[in-house]
Amino acid sequence: MDSLKWSSRSPIGVIVIAVFLGLVGLLSLSRLPLQLFPDINKPELSIQAGWRTASPEEVESELLEPLESVLQGMAGVEEIEGNAFPGQAQVKLRFALGTDMKNALVEVIGRINRLPPLPRDADRPSVSLGGDGNTNETLSWFFVQLLPGSSGPIEAQRRFIEDTVRSRLEAIPGVAAVEVNAGPPDNVRITLDLARAAGLGISVPDVASRAASATNVSGGQLDVGRRQYTLRFTGRFSPEQLGALVLAWREGRPVRLADLATIDVGPPTRQFFAYQNGNPAIGIRVLRANGANVLATLDAVKGDLSGGQKALHEALQKLVLHGPAGDIRIDENRNGIGDTYITEVAKKPDGEFYNKVVTVAHNVTETLGLSKDEFNKMGLGSRDVPNCP
Repeated sequence: MDSLKWSSRSPIGVIVIAVFLGLVGLLSLSRLPLQLFPDINKPELSIQAGWRTASPEEVESELLEPLESVLQGMAGVEEIEGNAFPGQAQVKLRFALGTDMKNALVEVIGRINRLPPLPRDADRPSVSLGGDGNTNETLSWFFVQLLPGSSGPIEAQRRFIEDTVRSRLEAIPGVAAVEVNAGPPDNVRITLDLARAAGLGISVPDVASRAASATNVSGGQLDVGRRQYTLRFTGRFSPEQLGALVLAWREGRPVRLADLATIDVGPPTRQFFAYQNGNPAIGIRVLRANGANVLATLDAVKGDLSGGQKALHEALQKLVLHGPAGDIRIDENRNGIGDTYITEVAKKPDGEFYNKVVTVAHNVTETLGLSKDEFNKMGLGSRDVPNCP
């Protein structure tokens, strides 16, 4: 009743409060994040482990079951889904809403470190925020193809894409992972002469175990006088040197791998191909992180980095930073252009020393105001270059 009486006596106050609440609502509405696909799924973590040439039964017993065993009992986990595929195991952890996924990620990595030894040729499990890349989790697809006149197959660019492009994309906030679909990496193929191996009494498992165990071994330390040497048995070979691997000894002579087999490096049989506009290409799939703003992340991912990041450099040159010492711009080499204060050490009447500003040089560039040709002619900087009378 008191509020009704106050409202009837102060209509202007009621109007002011209503207008204020309306403005607050409009301000909040303008700051609401926009989502291309609103996140209606529970937060997830995806764990993948590869084991090439393994059957689903082997993957389940050697990879999937140990993973599920160490991941059980985690706080906040509502569901664990495991799948075994030929050559790959995948585990998805679904968490309750509101779970701190950063802490969950740290705990998952800690639990994976407690895994028992995996098969020798199996890959270590990798963890990523997000699911398995379904339609709602795939942020964008990119395809890389060679420009007309470029030499070499597109597969030759795989190393650069995996080492450079993927790392830059994964550093963008909101990106959970980046998958490069260029087929499996090259294999080292050993084609064994079975008749010759049988004649020397060497079995296929012996060759496989010796080739897989070719690695460097520490031999400890050796003290010689006042010096100490670290010993190491070099057993790791490059594919080109693998033929020198000693498999056994027969009649006092070594039997090397090259005596029984031919060794070459090449891609395995491809099971899928990527084409864009009829040209062979490498597909890059960008997966979004849980709760990421899809529109903002997509805008950041699609930044033009082509042509040696030409568009980015041009945008940086137009950028002006306002600082307490004046405005600062960036040149084409991303070096700062700003005011330089030339000072000298002076003495106050009370005997205290301080830096006294003598003059200010405005808009100092990396070439000291000279043209590039004039600056390059001076040579390397020294006491005499530039000449200061």
